[in-house]
Amino acid sequence: MSSNGQDNDLNAKILKQLEYYFGDVNLQRDKFLQDEMKKDHGWVPLDVLLTFNRLKQLTTDKAAIVAAVKDSEIVDVSEDSEKVRRNPAVPIPENSLEFWQEVKTRTVYIKGFPPETTLDDIMEFLKPHGDIVNVVMRRLKESRAFKGSIFATFKDKESAENFVKSEGTQKFKDIDLIRMMQNDYWAKEIAENKERKAAEKALKNQKKNETRKNTDDAHSAVHFLKGQVLQVTGLPTENVSIALLKEFFNKYAPVAYAVYDQGSSEASLRFQSSEENAAVNALEKMNEAAKETEGKIQFQGHELQCKVLEGEEEEKYWADFTKNKSAKDARGYQSHNRRGGRGNNRRGGGRGGGRDRDFRNNKRARVDDDENAGAEEDGGNGVKKPKVEADEVKQEVKAEAAEVKTEVKTEA
Repeated sequence: MSSNGQDNDLNAKILKQLEYYFGDVNLQRDKFLQDEMKKDHGWVPLDVLLTFNRLKQLTTDKAAIVAAVKDSEIVDVSEDSEKVRRNPAVPIPENSLEFWQEVKTRTVYIKGFPPETTLDDIMEFLKPHGDIVNVVMRRLKESRAFKGSIFATFKDKESAENFVKSEGTQKFKDIDLIRMMQNDYWAKEIAENKERKAAEKALKNQKKNETRKNTDDAHSAVHFLKGQVLQVTGLPTENVSIALLKEFFNKYAPVAYAVYDQGSSEASLRFQSSEENAAVNALEKMNEAAKETEGKIQFQGHELQCKVLEGEEEEKYWADFTKNKSAKDARGYQSHNRRGGRGNNRRGGGRGGGRDRDFRNNKRARVDDDENAGAEEDGGNGVKKPKVEADEVKQEVKAEAAEVKTEVKTEA
């Protein structure tokens, strides 16, 4: 390339960089530059701009900068050629949700670039496909390594849509690229995030149910004293109650618990003892006493058949008992909560009741929109960007955070 050609190429790069700094997208969120513009009616010293990495990589010659932007429609040069500003005849759009929504209609998501790809490589790739006003190289938060994906904002919506549709944009150095409009990307991310959360919730519930089942099984398999339960059949179906049963069997051993349905001919009785075979011992006493009635154990004139539960029958009894007790305890706990427990249904249980809960519900997550971060590839000027406060944008940010937590800087 001739010397004149090199100069023209450098002038074009300088012009593009200055018009980026003072362009609609960057000025909306570049607080550093906004603050500098407030100091002198919009004028910014070239010495300040030359602290920006991208510009000083191109040139440190003020005269070269002035020459490059002298015919710009966006950037004005001061009479002493020491300062520049945004052309007052080109008003800055209002920083509003509507503005950023419009920007997204002409912003493209592109993925598949190699990690070593530079901003210059990307700008060169995009150059034939339209006027690019902003590029975001997305980076991993911790390592700052390039993720291989970008957001590229075109000057107009038509150019952005044509880029996505064009077959000539499918590859970067023989590498296949994923391309879609930014709004489509966010819709996809939000949908996938919902699916991911639903799957995580289902897995969490599954583990919770498994834990509950294991706990129930553990309760069911709790160690118990063997030989405590007596199964009784042959009871009369009338004029029988648990109180009468306990009164009869207490003669042989203290009854701790009785299972009996009104009108049934069967009952189960568990005897109270700190040692095994309480029911075995009670049955031996019954059989001894039955010798006086021809070996029959009689209750209200009916002969009873009694046996001590063993093996699986005994285990089932204890499993059912434990399960029913747990269910009863749970119902009691829920009933207690519905009544409000202590405090007679007062929220918070005292002065300032409910204050902690309201605080938790009103906490707002701090989010950083990928599109609203720095104006330099290396962040040399420490720019901090304002957030766009809108539910839609917050949803998009959360979806992005679910993929990989990133800290992305705008680069051009």
